[in-house]
Amino acid sequence: MANIKKLGQALRVVGDEIQKYESDEIDQLEILEQMYQQIYQQVCVFCQRKKLCWVEEKAFTYQALAEGCNELEKWGLQKDSCFSAKFQGRCAQSSALEIALWNQMLWYRWQEEKQAKFLQDKQQIAAQLINIGEQLAKQEKTRMFFTERENYHLLVGYAASGKEDDISGDSWGVQEISGGKIVQILSDGMGSGKNANLQSTTTVRLLKILLYGGLRVETALQIINLVLASRFDGEKFSTVDLAIWDGNKNTLEFIKYGAAPSYIKNGKKVTTYGGASLPVGILAKLEGFQHSLSLQENDLLIMMSDGLYELNEPNVFQWEKIIASLPTDNPQLAAEYLLAIATSRRGKIAQDDLTVLVSRLVK
Repeated sequence: MANIKKLGQALRVVGDEIQKYESDEIDQLEILEQMYQQIYQQVCVFCQRKKLCWVEEKAFTYQALAEGCNELEKWGLQKDSCFSAKFQGRCAQSSALEIALWNQMLWYRWQEEKQAKFLQDKQQIAAQLINIGEQLAKQEKTRMFFTERENYHLLVGYAASGKEDDISGDSWGVQEISGGKIVQILSDGMGSGKNANLQSTTTVRLLKILLYGGLRVETALQIINLVLASRFDGEKFSTVDLAIWDGNKNTLEFIKYGAAPSYIKNGKKVTTYGGASLPVGILAKLEGFQHSLSLQENDLLIMMSDGLYELNEPNVFQWEKIIASLPTDNPQLAAEYLLAIATSRRGKIAQDDLTVLVSRLVK
């Protein structure tokens, strides 16, 4: 069970995080430009006069379309044209142009209403989480339910390489959680660079807070799914790769959402664990890969981002064989060795972020 006060703090952090995702300010000029380009593609692209209207006399065309928008906004589609007699005399397709303009206006009006409703719902959810968190945090009677862990610790080696002159979109972290367990997290944001880094660091940071607060993994991921999906454009998602070590019971649990497979090495034996699933932030209902196993002495865990895993090629380049022949069981040296192998195969300019974690439990 959770420490109530810490759980309250965690919910407030998540509520604040949702509120941070403000929608982009609507640029009316940009919207008009998008509308006009859609109209051009629908009506004018094959017209012989397109160069005259859309290049040589672009200002006149845009002015006519802007006046047409104003008329349609006032009166809607009418028997009389929304365009001036002068424009109708120059454009043989003014009727089709008017209908296309009206449809575009309806489309963007619907988008604005949808966004407004979305932002309202998002703020209500955030306010509820913050309120619940504040109420829990105020409770004076709190009890600790963390199980004392035995004398063991986790050794983690890390090596990474981002795209040339770019910030890596991969992030990772380690956190002690309830039950005397240790969770190891690797997340890959969509694409690369600053935005991808923001997505993955947000995922890792919130997971550490929520799991430390005592939430179950599935519940924590549902909350993070809500945070990442709170962007109106629907383009915010991250892979989640979790390894939960329990040294008291000598078990290891994998939980993966859109993440690359992981490997367990014991001696020369290498076993692959993974499954196909969508990243966090894609669907309202999360469905991931889960698997638990008993730890053997000297087990070495290798987690990697998809940038590394995708180098895998049957009969040519196989991570299982490379991992089986690792020259060291030191996690840091092993991570650096695997990254060096990957970069030598990929070339100097990486097409994707490359991250590898190697870890083992030491008692």
